[in-house]
Amino acid sequence: MQRHQRKKLEVTIAESYVGRIADLLERHGVTGFTVLHAWMGRGSGGEWRDTGLTKAEQHVVLSAILSANAADHVMEDLKQFFTLHHGIVTLADVEVIRGERF
Repeated sequence: MQRHQRKKLEVTIAESYVGRIADLLERHGVTGFTVLHAWMGRGSGGEWRDTGLTKAEQHVVLSAILSANAADHVMEDLKQFFTLHHGIVTLADVEVIRGERF
């Protein structure tokens, strides 16, 4: 079976930022992503939990598979975005079996 090298981007952010990150991805040709609700976590600011009271408290993990070229451009824009906003960005090498989709 043939496998193709791609990048997996994960961005953990306040739910209110999803639209802005989705727009950023689309500008770089990334047409698909998945958003999963994050119920709780812990970081440098301590532990947090989703209380459901406001969207500002709700966190999500946005995940996308993209080409290395797109990843370079997206990461540069995300670097700028996160100079003003809180969040976590990770990028990892992955293999996919339908490379033409990414």
